[in-house]
Amino acid sequence: MKPIVYVLKNKYGLADAQRRFLLSHVSEYKKKRISNVQSPEKADAMLLAESLLKCAASKEFGIPMESLTISRKQGGKPYFVNFANIHFSISHGDEYVAVALCDRPVGIDIQKIGNFPKKVAERICSNEEYETLLEDTASSILFTKLWTRKEAVLKMKGIGIFSGEIRTALNHQNVDSTRIEDYWLSVAVSDYEAR
Repeated sequence: MKPIVYVLKNKYGLADAQRRFLLSHVSEYKKKRISNVQSPEKADAMLLAESLLKCAASKEFGIPMESLTISRKQGGKPYFVNFANIHFSISHGDEYVAVALCDRPVGIDIQKIGNFPKKVAERICSNEEYETLLEDTASSILFTKLWTRKEAVLKMKGIGIFSGEIRTALNHQNVDSTRIEDYWLSVAVSDYEAR
């Protein structure tokens, strides 16, 4: 199956009553993570991402939300405890949260287009990718797209962005990317043909 993607824009943040309601429906792990976040916007995004995931999985697969328990593998990749055949990934960036569901490993990332950080690009890009960025007149747009593509692949594999694989993450990988306003959204799926 192709990945199922849900994207939610949260421009105005959550009201206290909404926050309390959603907190009552997320995992203990997520509650702890949210309580340690300093930024209310980031905390809301984390809360919305898990809530959107459970709503999407419930709708797409007909599973009651209360049956969707999330745990983490040794490397930190989240999974549904009783539904190993449903793979998912979540991402959030400023105003957007995004969720991807699939029957194979999947990764998703959404990022707002920002500046072109040359030092970061040197660390995460292959030589060819870096040269392309230096030659492009819209290098900040291209860099953000490249970053989301790499992060989606690494999430699909269940490894962190600081692994040694980030420079070569896109080798032999198919990734779909879409621009939404000032954001890039990328989805990577194992054995999936990109459009």
